[in-house]
Amino acid sequence: MKKISKLVLTILFAFSSFIPIVSAKEQFISQIEENINLTEEILGSSTLIGNNVKVDKNISGILFAGANSFKFNSTTDYLVSVGNIISINGTINNDAFILGNEINFIKDTVINRDLVIYGNNITISGTIGRDLIINGQNIIIDNANINGNVTLNTSSFEVTENSNILGTLKYNKNAKTKIDNKAQINNIIKTKSTEEVGPTITNIIIERVLSFIRMLVVLLAMVLIIPRLFKKIKKQHIKSQIKDSLLTFVEGLLALILIPLTILILLISSLGISLGLLLLVIYIISIYISFILSGYYIGMFIFKKLLKKDTNDFFIGSIGILIIYLLKFIPFISFIATIIEISLGFGIMLKLFTNKKIGLEN
Repeated sequence: MKKISKLVLTILFAFSSFIPIVSAKEQFISQIEENINLTEEILGSSTLIGNNVKVDKNISGILFAGANSFKFNSTTDYLVSVGNIISINGTINNDAFILGNEINFIKDTVINRDLVIYGNNITISGTIGRDLIINGQNIIIDNANINGNVTLNTSSFEVTENSNILGTLKYNKNAKTKIDNKAQINNIIKTKSTEEVGPTITNIIIERVLSFIRMLVVLLAMVLIIPRLFKKIKKQHIKSQIKDSLLTFVEGLLALILIPLTILILLISSLGISLGLLLLVIYIISIYISFILSGYYIGMFIFKKLLKKDTNDFFIGSIGILIIYLLKFIPFISFIATIIEISLGFGIMLKLFTNKKIGLEN
């Protein structure tokens, strides 16, 4: 639970950088695009969100990168990276936190202090100034020089002959190991076995974070392609009170329950099977869209009702979706949060269709 708390705090800190600040290269900048190729030096911290993100120039500050594919070939003070495929071939002057699926550190990489990783398939090369902590499935430490301790929680790992660990190597004793006899390791300690009942905590965290990034990509596409949709939601709900939100939730919950019953009736009838299949596809798509709309609604409530401020629709939706995802890390609340999220989204969609005239005139 402590690991999850630290992760949540890290993500909260990282995504706080979404707040738009002066775009001068000497100050905090943020870019949210499909493809990002940073080719100018940044004298300040940066947030880079996209499908493909590549950094080839120095960043004097904290770099947060969220991407499907992230390639880092330069220097930064601190690095926080979340993504699917992550490749690091540069220098981090202080600490780095990495969460991803396929993670690869090239042999010229230098981490001057600590490195913390959550991932599936991980390859570590290069130099690490202090400690290395990894929660992952398959780990390879190859051609690496680690000046501190190494702590592994894994299914399997390998340490090659050209690796050097000056501190203590700790790993769970039920892990499959392959440690070359020529590898230089100061001390080895086996810790208690990890019990795996279903998915591991690491896999759950990775999947939730990657799902969050995919949701942001869909939100960005909707904001760019159908901006009027969010304007209509604002018009319909900006003056809503708590009772109005509850009514929207109840209407959405009823739709969430009644629509599958209707689909079932259509599917078991010979005449309505085609319509039932079509309605089923629409229902599944609507569930996905409901996540976006309910997140936007929550973000809008926070900014309009509590902070009394306005900002761009993507940032409003991002904050709302982030809050929902954070709630899903809390046991027993996750299921309730999901039901509320989907029902609220369905209720918003119902109002968009049934109150179209109100949405255009208000």
